[in-house]
Amino acid sequence: MKRRYDIVYSITAHECPECVQQLYDNIIRYNAGLRVLVVFHINEALHAVVDSIPSHDNLLFNPTRTDKARFTASIFLAHLDNYRFVKGIDFGLFCTLASNSLFVRQVDMEHIEANTPALAVGPTGYSLGDTETWSADEFVKNEALVALFKERDIKVEVAIHFGAYFRKETMGFIAAFCEQYGITTEIFPNDKIAAEEIVLSSLEKYATGRVAKRYAVWLPTMTMEDVKELIETGGCRDSADKHYTIIRVGREETNEIRKMITQTEHAS
Repeated sequence: MKRRYDIVYSITAHECPECVQQLYDNIIRYNAGLRVLVVFHINEALHAVVDSIPSHDNLLFNPTRTDKARFTASIFLAHLDNYRFVKGIDFGLFCTLASNSLFVRQVDMEHIEANTPALAVGPTGYSLGDTETWSADEFVKNEALVALFKERDIKVEVAIHFGAYFRKETMGFIAAFCEQYGITTEIFPNDKIAAEEIVLSSLEKYATGRVAKRYAVWLPTMTMEDVKELIETGGCRDSADKHYTIIRVGREETNEIRKMITQTEHAS
């Protein structure tokens, strides 16, 4: 029996209605042949004008509305809330995206299925890893979170969250773990931790044994040539991996890369 949805795309957003519609259209175009559900977690300002966004059977807005900010737990907690919002629906994979993400290549479901690990919970050996590559100082200040990671023997893993795919049972475990052990707003009193890049990936490895591939390219700066190469080959800058499908792009309508992608979509 086929699942109702192959993939649920979870997105946090605070931009104008046009940006939401643009991202929805982009997801539908590059998930051709797949059954997808798109779920936005928005703020009060966007909610006030959400009725101006065309409705679709596979487009949902989480009724909980919060402001989100980088280098806080708000993005991670919103994705958890989105999972809880749709957990009663039949679906296979749950993908976290940022509102400044855009697809540039068709999703390869076979590759994603083969590279998304199944649930296999086990200790990963508490350590902070390479503290030169992430905001370890802020994490260490959170004594409650550090104590929990030590108690459950969880290694800190750092990875981007956009373009991450999780099996439904993995997200179910992560959500239940956070509820059981109090990884909620209250555990982040001085909230300066990018939990979507630290807590999510750490619990992913604890739940499955590894941090899975991210299908988004992350570069400090991305040129038009990088994007064109990615569209043609699935990789850029001599990357061995040729299965990237998502980029991070400026939200401004005047952004040249955004204009190139969306104009190409409308022309085809």
